[in-house]
Amino acid sequence: CWCCGARCGEAPRRSAYERAAEAQGVAERLIGKISVMLRQMIEEEGRETEWLDKFQFVVGALRSMKMRVLRGHSQMEVVMGLRPQLPASLKAGLPTLTQSPDEYVEKLVDHFQEMHKQVREGQEKLAL
Repeated sequence: CWCCGARCGEAPRRSAYERAAEAQGVAERLIGKISVMLRQMIEEEGRETEWLDKFQFVVGALRSMKMRVLRGHSQMEVVMGLRPQLPASLKAGLPTLTQSPDEYVEKLVDHFQEMHKQVREGQEKLAL
């Protein structure tokens, strides 16, 4: 199209500047989330706590959260292939699956391939 550089009916292409500005907004939202979580953890302690002592817990919580951009998977699941086990589920004593190392690796490879395919498709949709 003469007005936006894309074919009529398609979304206009975004410039590198527009993509960089969007990425900056994502980073600022993440920093805001980290600040809020740190503040809440420090306030729950009821005393003056060093923020650095709580930072590792905030990072762990963020890596365990499911993300829309990762098609409903957490960062931990994408990188390690493991769904996060939070303390409540560990305390509940939920049953665990017993399997051989070969079965585990086979299922893990299948899981990684499917998850990475979903994440890649989601990233491609967002890039448009």
